[in-house]
Amino acid sequence: SEQVRQAFSAAVDRKALVETTFNDLFAPACSAVAPQSEYTSDLAQTCLDADPAEAKRLLQEAGVPTPVKMELLITNTPVSLRFGQALQAQVKEGGFELKLVPAEFTSLLDLQDQGKYEAVQIGWSGRVDPDANLTNFVGTGGSQNVAGYSNPELDAVLDEVRGEGDKAKRAELYGQVAEIVNQDAPLVYLYRQRNLTGVSSDLEGVQVYPDGLLRVAFAGFKK
Repeated sequence: SEQVRQAFSAAVDRKALVETTFNDLFAPACSAVAPQSEYTSDLAQTCLDADPAEAKRLLQEAGVPTPVKMELLITNTPVSLRFGQALQAQVKEGGFELKLVPAEFTSLLDLQDQGKYEAVQIGWSGRVDPDANLTNFVGTGGSQNVAGYSNPELDAVLDEVRGEGDKAKRAELYGQVAEIVNQDAPLVYLYRQRNLTGVSSDLEGVQVYPDGLLRVAFAGFKK
């Protein structure tokens, strides 16, 4: 239910997660709109502090027995498992008993696409325009909306923002999108990856984009 998903989100201390798991190299996140985006806003970046007591209150309001037992499908890399264990410890205080289900990445994608999971932890490389980080994932019938989430109110805002040319208005609308998604919590955003790239001084022309992917079509050794 919506309250259970909200409770899970409230149980997570995102700041502590990135500090302990990623040596503070990543950033806490509560929406799909990057802080550096020209379409960001205070509303899009609203991230509440962890509140285990509120998590337990929401679970009680939802009428579910605690602890809520939940399986989390997660990639079987050392970093992901370390992250999963930290998350497991955090949400326990908020009333969740999280069991990690490790899988090789391609297997995880198959299970996700088949809907064979209770919860799945996955990332997205991101795109510069926020629409490509949102509509496919939370819009009705979106190609990567594997949970089948559908909210006509959200769809209407997503449609409006796609046809809006004014930058300030788009930022305002993406704030509304973030507010609706955080309320319904079909996805619980946890952290934003920072892509760190090292390039040899012998090379030039390597292009690094905000999506973390390298473009080397124009790269080569310096003369």
